[in-house]
Amino acid sequence: MIMEIILKNGDRVKVITENGNIVFDSKEPEFKRGDVVKSNSDDTFGIVDEVRGYADNDKRVILLCFYNKKNDYVKKCDDFCFDIDSMHLATEDEKQQLYDAMQAKGYKWNDKKLCIEKVSPRAKRGDWYLYIDYSYDECRWKAVSSIDFRRRLDDVRYKNNNYFIDDREACKYAHEFNRMLKERTLDNNK
Repeated sequence: MIMEIILKNGDRVKVITENGNIVFDSKEPEFKRGDVVKSNSDDTFGIVDEVRGYADNDKRVILLCFYNKKNDYVKKCDDFCFDIDSMHLATEDEKQQLYDAMQAKGYKWNDKKLCIEKVSPRAKRGDWYLYIDYSYDECRWKAVSSIDFRRRLDDVRYKNNNYFIDDREACKYAHEFNRMLKERTLDNNK
């Protein structure tokens, strides 16, 4: 008979009974891209990029990002690794701790694309934000303010990254857009 036991740390152990004896399956953990893992020794969490084998038959888990709860430190990376035996699959609560920490630092996990994405800040409902729009009176693109009522137009601007909280950032992008169009016009007149 084969049973699976889930330990307090989240590890899953297969238990096999053979001829009245209990045998623990001691295979190393199997991780795949996108799995959330936690260190067995401290409060370090990560999202698996891949598992690599090395010449000494040692396997390491390469992480896309990691979070150290003690230091409240989130880092997006591509080369941070742990020994495979020092990690276990995270519980749902542990996963949520990582996702919350990532969100607080401006990142989110896209489980469909299996990648980390930057999260743009969004104003609270009823608060002001800026977007880039064309001013026919001034014949240029400029930052314009609006109130986010979560209308379809507000959502479209946000989803298309034409949504700013910081007026300096909005003006910088409007200025850059005007510069690129002017440069393009000058190039076409040559």
